[in-house]
Amino acid sequence: MTPAERRDIPEPGCRTFGPPPGALLDRRLHLIEDAPTGRGVDPDLSMYLSQLEEKLDYPAKEIYALSVELTKSKAEDKLGEELELQSDRGLQFVVRELGLREAIQGILVEPAGGINEIDLNAIQEQQGYSVEGESFPFEVTAEGFVFVIDDDGSIFVSTVNLPSEVRQRVNEIIRTLADTLYA
Repeated sequence: MTPAERRDIPEPGCRTFGPPPGALLDRRLHLIEDAPTGRGVDPDLSMYLSQLEEKLDYPAKEIYALSVELTKSKAEDKLGEELELQSDRGLQFVVRELGLREAIQGILVEPAGGINEIDLNAIQEQQGYSVEGESFPFEVTAEGFVFVIDDDGSIFVSTVNLPSEVRQRVNEIIRTLADTLYA
């Protein structure tokens, strides 16, 4: 049995989710083979492709295994919440809890569409909020928590090892920040 044939066999007891690792790898290799080489040169890449296939076999299996686990976690509703909200100014944003429900690692807020400006002055005017930094990413400190604001308008805060009650308060603060920030 060739390495390519072995890659297409799911492990015992494993339901197949998405393309098997062999198919994923084969699609990538075909893209390389079919890419125009330019300048009228058509090199024989077979030796390199077999080496590449051998080196990428393990990462392809890992990606497949991770996709299986992600699909299972989604099916069992183990992942953090994702909510689409609207700011007072009418802009849509998405609040994502990162990680599994029992161990949320952080909260990320991103504007759902394009934003015209980020209003850091409005945040500085709020009592108890301080903004640090001269360019992106900025850090906003509120109630002892540090929120990172990046140039794409995203806001992130780490919630590693926080109890659920504290994480709930952090979630409220980040929503207030988003509501204030998105002009």
